Amino acid sequence: MSEKIHKIQFKNFRGLPDYQCELKGKSIVILGGNGKGKSAIVDGIEFFFGGFIRRFRGEGSRTINEKEATCHVLSEEPPSVELSFTPTDDKVERR
Repeated sequence: MSEKIHKIQFKNFRGLPDYQCELKGKSIVILGGNGKGKSAIVDGIEFFFGGFIRRFRGEGSRTINEKEATCHVLSEEPPSVELSFTPTDDKVERR
């Protein structure tokens, strides 16, 4: 049986206090104006798979506190990204 990601849930993650996107195909395209959360979605996927966001750690990011930058500004709760799989509907979360 082959598992596929069918939903990504963001909670208290950067500019996404509570957002989910359902994947209905083989590819994902992220479109939107400035400040709409495109980078937060990409950062959330990187955070899920790697546990950190690379662009917050490299050269030129000296003043960025990764822990503070990852959390949503209006929440004290830790950020999390959850993937749901099909056909089993299993879920995996990273905080």
